[in-house]
Amino acid sequence: MQKPLLGLFIILVFFSKSVCAEFKIYAPNSKQDISLDQFLLQTQNTDNFVFGEFHGDGPIQQAQADLMKNIVEFRGTEQNFDLGWEFLNFEDQDRNSKILKEYADGNLERDLLMKDLFPGNSNLEYYNTYLPLFDVLKTHQGSLLSLNVSREIKTQVREKGLESLDQKYIPPFFKLGGDNYFDRFKEAMGEHIPADKLPSYFLAQCYTDDMMAWQMEIQKTKKLQFLVMGAFHTDFYDGFLARLDSYQTNLRLISVKFVNAQKMNDEDLKEFIGGSSEYGPYADYIVITESPTHQK
Repeated sequence: MQKPLLGLFIILVFFSKSVCAEFKIYAPNSKQDISLDQFLLQTQNTDNFVFGEFHGDGPIQQAQADLMKNIVEFRGTEQNFDLGWEFLNFEDQDRNSKILKEYADGNLERDLLMKDLFPGNSNLEYYNTYLPLFDVLKTHQGSLLSLNVSREIKTQVREKGLESLDQKYIPPFFKLGGDNYFDRFKEAMGEHIPADKLPSYFLAQCYTDDMMAWQMEIQKTKKLQFLVMGAFHTDFYDGFLARLDSYQTNLRLISVKFVNAQKMNDEDLKEFIGGSSEYGPYADYIVITESPTHQK
């Protein structure tokens, strides 16, 4: 497969308030850069946009917010879209929704939002990179969905298995990930996990995928859904993406992988653009922020 030249990248500039996010959109199926207008037209019949990301990366989260804003405005779905977020636990959905409402109503300062969503957490700078997404929820009146499950429950799954859980924590269509997903998980874990512990950690990984897919189906109330999560859950249409189909009928889904070119060399970028020789394309679309030609 011939890899596209980095010099052919088209840089798109979008504005969210006074913040500018630069990125380009690449379509692996057609092997070419596309404009924002082309992207909006190509995806106009989609109900679910899944954003696979690198966590806590400001340019990526800004690009996600700008793209979401443009999709909502193009589709005319103001007040009619959900944002599902991997970082929030479904047990806290009511509390999280109330916090968003306080922010949207102007009763909670922007710089206190993440402090309220993650009480007691000292790494607020990390979570503050997601504020642009919440700005879009505020200005365009979207809803927030908490998809994940607590670390304590995941630990119980890892140590005692699914059968040890209360029924409310067991996804009805749970299925362990396939061989490719396990191989990638094993490679990602490296030597951080002893070989005999790897199956139980993989069980917890797959449990998280199923739980988020299930909660998305249970909680969604709007016409259009956006889901933000770590790219390992979405790469190669595996993980969460493979499980979402089990919980939604007539699923219309687009996966978008976001990467920050400033943090990668050309070989890494070519891999994301051209896809893996073993696993294929990473996503339906690749959004690349901060082109190397624009580095300061």
